[in-house]
Amino acid sequence: MRHSRVLFLAAALALSVCGAGGGTSANDFKKAGEFYLASQFEQAIALYKTLLAASPHSAALHYNLGNSYFKSGSLGPATASYLRAYALAPLDADIGYNLDFCLKKVGETLYPPGVPKPLFLAFHALSLNAVAAAFWILSCGLLLSLSLYPWTTAGLRPHPALQALLGRLIVFFLLFDAAFGSWWWLRSSQEKGLGVVVRNGTEVRNGPGENFSVGFTVPEGRRVKVLETRADWAEIGVLKEGVRGWLLKDSIIVVND
Repeated sequence: MRHSRVLFLAAALALSVCGAGGGTSANDFKKAGEFYLASQFEQAIALYKTLLAASPHSAALHYNLGNSYFKSGSLGPATASYLRAYALAPLDADIGYNLDFCLKKVGETLYPPGVPKPLFLAFHALSLNAVAAAFWILSCGLLLSLSLYPWTTAGLRPHPALQALLGRLIVFFLLFDAAFGSWWWLRSSQEKGLGVVVRNGTEVRNGPGENFSVGFTVPEGRRVKVLETRADWAEIGVLKEGVRGWLLKDSIIVVND
């Protein structure tokens, strides 16, 4: 378990938070770190949540919130916070370490069995937003190249050199656009609806209601996939065992919906 970056990264984080909320946010960040160091974890959690409301895409804030939850004994919310931090900064070693540490406590691991770790890290080298942005940039480049290509052969004076260059660009954009599009689709299908159980021994039923029998239980901190929702109930699939059932929606935190 690697602790919050309240000492080594305080100045850098204070600057990033200042950009979102001014000096008050920087003071709140410093105070949250002081609460954490004083083992006043509930107060630290409250302040980190306030900071995240103003800066929801800060991986460092999600990471520190996860550490505060973990130290307070709330494994499920800690895992959810680490998952959000990991989605934003997948190459951060501390985030990956703490997320894997929490998952191992409930019999899971960050790195799927049978998948080489370097391959897994490469697949998650960019955040989902970065993959999406690269796909759309490549798509724009492809469309622009396609729109310019007919111009190189039109008129009385063709431009063979430019035509050859645009032809290579079209092939380049086409290949990489397809690669990044597939990457985006695979990552989206994996991460959409990802949730974490936040109550220990949560009962998973065979249907959406108390009148249905209990099929099995899941421990706090286990990752699940939300498949469907009905009123106060959610159908989930348990990633490790591959089983599915229904539980109350307030038994899970949806990390990415």
